[in-house]
Order: sequence, then C-alpha cells, then structure tokens
Amino acid sequence: MTAVDTSATDELAELQTEYRGRWHIWRSQRNGEPASWCASIRHPAAGVDPTVIADTAEQLRDALVDQRERRESGAVPYDVAAQDHYPV
Repeated sequence: MTAVDTSATDELAELQTEYRGRWHIWRSQRNGEPASWCASIRHPAAGVDPTVIADTAEQLRDALVDQRERRESGAVPYDVAAQDHYPV
C-alpha cells in the first residue's frame, strides 16, 4: 500500500473548491496511482476546451486561467455535440 500524498490531496481539494461549478477537477490514475491533473468543463463561460490535462496542480491552475482569458477574449468554446466523430 502506498502512502497518501496529503499535499496533493490538499491541492486537489483547493482546486475543486476554487473552480466549483465551472470545472470538474480530478486526478487520472496510472497503475493504481494518481497521475495527471485533469479538468472537465461544466460551464461554457469558464473556458474553451472541454478537457484540460496537466502534469502538476500549478500547471492545471495556469491552464484554467488561460482558458478563462481565452474565453473572455472572444474565443468560442469547443462544441463536442456539434462534432461528427461517429458518422453513421
């Protein structure tokens, strides 16, 4: 059993609180261990891309600030529903 990294747990909780309602913040898993820092958009005004992935909590926070700035500057959010990924 591995020890819990309480600083990473605290950072995750902090990001989840800071971005509540706008982004779903979570950690991916690799071989049963926490890996990438991820955010899935919940509110279209929060950003442009549907999912943001980073190596560290700080990089994710910076990426989410960038998402907000891009959206505020007029960038149009990526519309997943409008994409024809699975043609019949």
